[in-house]
Amino acid sequence: MKNYFNRWGISVVLLMTTAIVLAQKPPKQDVYEPQPTLMVLSQDQSYSRSNLSAITQDLLGVDSESSFEFVKQDIDELGFTHDVYTQF
Repeated sequence: MKNYFNRWGISVVLLMTTAIVLAQKPPKQDVYEPQPTLMVLSQDQSYSRSNLSAITQDLLGVDSESSFEFVKQDIDELGFTHDVYTQF
């Protein structure tokens, strides 16, 4: 009889410990992590960098309600200009 209560007591302690440990973990959330994208334009495609809405609508398929804010501009060792924008 004493052995039965001992096993039951250990089971309750393990269950409570497991419940406390599992209750402390925050729920997993899906986080959007954008991947860098390279757009290569052919010679016959002519877009001005100042006309960002035409580039985003024609090439990326973004609707006209979205807006973009300029973040930074880099020039690499080959002389190519890279613009970074944030979409709102």
